[in-house]
Amino acid sequence: MKKKQSKSAAGTKVVTEAGSKLREIREGRGLTMRDVHGESRSIAQKHGRKGFEMVPSRLHMLERGLHVPNVFRLYSLSTIYGISVKDLFALYGLKLSGALHAGKK
Repeated sequence: MKKKQSKSAAGTKVVTEAGSKLREIREGRGLTMRDVHGESRSIAQKHGRKGFEMVPSRLHMLERGLHVPNVFRLYSLSTIYGISVKDLFALYGLKLSGALHAGKK
């Protein structure tokens, strides 16, 4: 009999796989963690919000599946990697389709 995986374990697996994929994307574009940090710092300065900045230690944690990025850092990664935010959300098992409507299920 196959043991059912808990939701927590399944969520951890998704985050770990997303992190690995983000590392593949970064390395595939020839970017170092410092490159990503520099570009994200420029984005943060442009928007006047430090939340866009991705320091190397945070990126390392993200790529190891130990951290989930906030929406501002997802925006930075999207801009730096040339990937849509929708595709980044999909790495984490989230689907964005059409407009999001508050209160509708």
